Amino acid sequence: EYIAIGSIAAHFMPFAIDELAIFSGRLTANRIGQLAMGDLEQATAVCAKVHPRSVSAHDYIDSNDPTCGLQRAIDDAGPAGGPVVIPAGRYMLRQPLQLSSGITLQGEGGQVVLTAYQPDTSPLAAHCNEGATTVRVEDPAVFSVADAIIIRSDAKLNAAATHTTIVAIEGNTLQLSRPLSRSYKTFNGAMAVRWYPLINALHRHHIHLRDLCFEGHPTALDDINDPIMLSCAAIHLIDCVDCSISRCRISGWAHDGIGIHGGARIRIDDCSVLDCLGHGIRLDSQTQLLQLQGN
Repeated sequence: EYIAIGSIAAHFMPFAIDELAIFSGRLTANRIGQLAMGDLEQATAVCAKVHPRSVSAHDYIDSNDPTCGLQRAIDDAGPAGGPVVIPAGRYMLRQPLQLSSGITLQGEGGQVVLTAYQPDTSPLAAHCNEGATTVRVEDPAVFSVADAIIIRSDAKLNAAATHTTIVAIEGNTLQLSRPLSRSYKTFNGAMAVRWYPLINALHRHHIHLRDLCFEGHPTALDDINDPIMLSCAAIHLIDCVDCSISRCRISGWAHDGIGIHGGARIRIDDCSVLDCLGHGIRLDSQTQLLQLQGN
């Protein structure tokens, strides 16, 4: 479980909590009134400073891991974030890298290539309801455990699609890592699609990407013939603030190269996007204080 305090709107700045009281039981109306008047026992103050930590991903590389070990390197940077340096090489990812606040993802010498598995698709074999954690597909052979996938239908494109991960396969049934966000009907073209961003961040701040190359498979989608359903930019930032993308190269991606949705104070400089099926850089109208230079 978690506690959400304050707004998560992108124009708000990160803030620190000076004092917080957590109660293990239900409070009576009388006690709530006392607390509102400031009747709160003083607790011993504990100050725990957290500093950014530099991580070399070289120590985490594992070709058998869905993210080649890069996600573990990012996670080990800790709550304060810090630079994560990826050694030169080519990394085939089966899931997007999920970035936390404060992370700087740095490619070594501009020789780091991140790429996705070839996209593939299978129609659903049966209707599935909102909240379900399994789906039945007509062709389970195109998927593997740990694949990141999208569940969608013609009637529920883009934001109404469910982004999830396969945790198990039994026969033609896929066990999913998260419940479906909508119901999907076979007569509306419901299907499972193996496709995903390579970089994903939601409601984060101070994320920086440096000297990275991203490669996709645009021709592999010819049979699907519906790139709109694959709303997964190679770099996908949603409601993020104080972030930058520098000296990154994206080629052959099956949708947008860089997708910025909402957020504020985003800088993109000296980046190139070639031979993609969507926009090079997609910006929505809610993004504020964006800087573009030398792209």
